Amino acid sequence: MKKLIWVFLLLLLSSRVFAGNTYTIQSKLYLEDQLLGAPVVQLGDNEKAGVSVSGTYDFEVILAAEDSGVVNITSNISLRDKVYQPSITIEPGNEGSVQVGDFKWSLFVHK
Repeated sequence: MKKLIWVFLLLLLSSRVFAGNTYTIQSKLYLEDQLLGAPVVQLGDNEKAGVSVSGTYDFEVILAAEDSGVVNITSNISLRDKVYQPSITIEPGNEGSVQVGDFKWSLFVHK
């Protein structure tokens, strides 16, 4: 029985080690060229993370890593009664930005 428990614990710990990469997304949200916030989130492949600042914005992202090394990031951002859903494909270690009308989302992604 002790061997079975040790095997189970070893499998559990090894699955955590090989679970995948964690990514950090450092963002800046602009509306009409005014910085509204700079949320930072950490998430793994196919995970969702979000930040909400009452009365200012709601920010939610989903990250999906590809075998080629790039990541696809989709978002749902609510600002002042408007909802923006920009997405971007980017290689970790690089900066990128998306502009929709008077809204701009700049980001830096790294492992």
